[in-house]
Order: sequence, then C-alpha cells, then structure tokens
Amino acid sequence: MSAVAFLNTLRPQVPPQLQPKIDSFITLYDKKLWHQLTVELEDFVHHKESARFLQPIYSNFIADFEKEINQLSLVKIAHAVSKQLKDANQAFEFMTSVANKVVDCQEALVVARLEAANYKLLQGDVEFTETVIEECNKIIDKMMFVEPFLQATFYRVVTDFEKIKANYTGYYKNALLYLACVDVDKMELNEKVQRAVDLGLAALLSDKIYNFGELLLHPILEALSGPNEWIRHALFAFNCGDLQKFEQQSSVFANHTLLNQQAGFLKQKISLMALIECAFKRQGQGRSIPFAVISQETKIPENEIEFLVMKALSLNIIKGSIDQVNQVVNINWVQPRVLNREQIGSVKNSISQWRERISEIVALAETETKEILVQ
Repeated sequence: MSAVAFLNTLRPQVPPQLQPKIDSFITLYDKKLWHQLTVELEDFVHHKESARFLQPIYSNFIADFEKEINQLSLVKIAHAVSKQLKDANQAFEFMTSVANKVVDCQEALVVARLEAANYKLLQGDVEFTETVIEECNKIIDKMMFVEPFLQATFYRVVTDFEKIKANYTGYYKNALLYLACVDVDKMELNEKVQRAVDLGLAALLSDKIYNFGELLLHPILEALSGPNEWIRHALFAFNCGDLQKFEQQSSVFANHTLLNQQAGFLKQKISLMALIECAFKRQGQGRSIPFAVISQETKIPENEIEFLVMKALSLNIIKGSIDQVNQVVNINWVQPRVLNREQIGSVKNSISQWRERISEIVALAETETKEILVQ
C-alpha cells in the first residue's frame, strides 16, 4: 500500500479535529514540500488524540520519506512514537535503529542515542546508560552551538540516571539545568509535580547543597501544593536555618520513609544551615561568634559546637578558625547564597549601618582637623 493510500484509509479513523492534518499530509507529500510536512508532523504528534496512530503513521508513511526531512526533527517524531511501544526493550531497539539512520547529523545522533539509553535505564542497565552519557557529553562539549532541545534531552536523561543512583547532588544540579532549557508552563502537570517533589527531596538529602535559594525562586515550586506543600515549607525552613519550623515538621518527616531513614543527617544539616544564618546575620557585629551564641542559634550543646564548626569548615560552607581557649569561632567567609527578600533586607540594614558609621567617622575627622588647624 502506498503512503497516500494508507493516509486515505486512516483518515476516517482519526478524530474529526485531526482529519484536516491528514489532508495536509497528503497535499504536502504530493508536492514534496518536506519542511512544511515536517512542521505539520511535529504539530500532529503533540496532540494527545494522535498517540494511538503514531506507530502506524511512522511505519507506513514517514518511513517512505524519512531521508528527505530534517534529521533532528525525525528523531523528535521517532521519540514520540517510541513512547507508544509495548515495552522499554522494544522502544530501545526502535530508537537505536533511528540513531543508525541519522549518523550524518551529530545533534540528531546524540538525541537518539540518549533516548535509547534512557530506555535501557528503565530496564536497570545503569552501566550502559552511563557510558552513553559520557560519550554524548564529549560530543556536545565539542559543538560550537548546542540546540536547547539537545541540552534539555541531555539533562533530562542525566537527571533520570542520577535519580536511579540516588545521587541527590547530581540530580539537583542537573534537574535545575534541565528546567532552564524547557518551558515549565508547557510541562504536563504530573511531570511538573514529580520534578518539584524530586527536586525538593534532593535538596534536603544532598550532603553538598546548603543553599536552596535558586530552587526557592523557581516557578516549579508552584507545583508543590496540597499533599506536597510540606516539602515547600521544609525547603524554606532549611534555607534560613529555622530550627523551630523544622521541629514542627518532625512528624511529617517521620512518616516519610526516605527522610525518616536520614533523620540524623537532616538534624545535622539544619544545624549547619542555622550556623550559616547566624554568621550571615552578624555581619554588622563582626563574625567572631562565641560558642554560647552558636549553641543558642543551632540548639547544639556547647561541647559539640567545635565538631559542628569543623564539619562546616570541611564542607567549605564557611572559612575561619576556632579559638578553643576563648570559646569563639572566627568566621571570615560564608558560602555565596541566593537571598530571599528578608535576607536582602538584612544586607540592606547592614549597609545602612556601615554608611552611618562612615558618616560618624568623617564628621569626627572633620571636627578634629579643625581643632588641629586652629592650634
């Protein structure tokens, strides 16, 4: 059966709103307007009603002229088709076959290989996926310009890989990079909620992320509502080292298996973030902080303050020294942070106080100078 004959047979089966698309396919195919046909096909695959027709359309229509159209567009369409296949192995084989057809276009080849590797990941083959990610990353690094779609695909596959490995830091960083490459408003609600939940948990459980400012300002957090709103509250509590709010949510954490297993780590993390906030707030008062003050701010006994500070120093979230004799911590650097409105207000107040002190010194200098000149 010819490609056009197949479309004529298919036309009565598709929903009425999609039938004009089929007519357009036939017209553009007859005129060999491959670019316009590609655009129409890409639009077609994004319709929810088209899902069950994608596989036969690809096999009986697109396969007839796949060499004539943009190869990256071909891979995009093929990926939509792969989602309709029965299992991950079948989808892997299909995307691998597509990758073999687009070897002349690096961008298309990388996307096809990444999507194929993602299906391998679903089958539990972590090593294969890791190898493909590393190979594709080397190719991308050599590109002069990288399409946003290619970047999004790469970071999406990497985040799925890091999630399987339970690498919270890697997931957090790559998920934010992925979100920077896509339009969050166009994401399906289920995906948006899942990504927001995973990002929130990764931020809480990472042993290297001690500033959530970038995430807290991201629109993806709007998806954390209803039963997931507690994650949003937890992120804000951790970001400013609010131990009281942390304690208020202890029962919620206890009911979450993953967080309950990491209860000790989370207690230490909120204490470290309280230490950072304590140092941040004392900009105008100097950062030589007595153990007693740190104990009050972090709710950690004074005999454990030294260990807490040593942990912060080893994580490089602060720099300074410990004066064991005088029971004082001298902090001369705090890890750069994305600030919320309250923290920006604190910086503003510190700058105002600094200006007032400078004005007082200038006024004093002017007064003393006049007396010297008179004498």
